[in-house]
Amino acid sequence: NDDFIAVFAAGNDGAGGSTKSIDTPGTAKNVIAVGASQSSGRDLYQNMLGENYLMEVSSRGPTVDGRIKPDIVAPGYLLSAKG
Repeated sequence: NDDFIAVFAAGNDGAGGSTKSIDTPGTAKNVIAVGASQSSGRDLYQNMLGENYLMEVSSRGPTVDGRIKPDIVAPGYLLSAKG
């Protein structure tokens, strides 16, 4: 359907930074797969490098047919609403 867009989490199978860990439904045609980035600022700890890096467990591509995934990332670890 041209008027519909599906958005799915990339998944949590990227342990150790393994590639080709993204799976269905994130690999489906015309689907936006969302990965989780690391935290930033005061929420950084241990070996985190910042929000420009995927969380270790966030699934990642390339897909089996070579497409780059995830399509977009959003903060996904140690989110804090306090000031």
